[in-house]
Amino acid sequence: PVANNTIVYHTIKTPAQTTAEVELPDGTTVMLNACSQLRFPSTFTGGERKVEVKGEAYFKVSHNALMPFIVEANGMTTKVTGTEFNVKANKFNSPAVTLVEGSVEVRPASSITPTKLKPGQHAELNNETLTVTDVDTYIYTAWTEDKFYFDNSTLLDIAKELGQWYNVSVVFDNPTKAKTRLFFTADRSDDIGDLIESLNMMKKAKLSFENNQIIIK
Repeated sequence: PVANNTIVYHTIKTPAQTTAEVELPDGTTVMLNACSQLRFPSTFTGGERKVEVKGEAYFKVSHNALMPFIVEANGMTTKVTGTEFNVKANKFNSPAVTLVEGSVEVRPASSITPTKLKPGQHAELNNETLTVTDVDTYIYTAWTEDKFYFDNSTLLDIAKELGQWYNVSVVFDNPTKAKTRLFFTADRSDDIGDLIESLNMMKKAKLSFENNQIIIK
């Protein structure tokens, strides 16, 4: 028999091309992007509500000033009382937080000093240094509406995002094309072949899909 005060941890994982929506014990809702993981307790106790993210997740936090909400993600901690924000911490990207509304405090694991973000700001962690920029938040949250949305993004970033979503690898036969910048939008439900055709029509690079690989020339 399990004692009533035992806290059970739940872990939810999403495969490629799949998102999941989770309601936490406090009423907070979390949308989990593909190839991501969320770990949370069956009940929040003590002075904080702590969860762990691998990959990408969008949070709508239930307000509770007495019990701050904490997200741990690959060496970066985000602290909040009630707000909407996006956390990205997968193996391809530096950990980052994008604040849509409310306010959050972000700090690297190596620091005790948090940085407070305002809505419309994006904090990214590189080599223990936190860089904050003003952004169009839709670039970072379009996935929650099942969209790809790239605005002046490099072909490398676009390819990484497509590779992760469709669970395929990416090969640059012409590495100089990696820095080519594009504006590109599409539905994530689109067939990968149609998507590559659309990118080819922009005539910035030649893409093909062979043997489960996106090849860029």
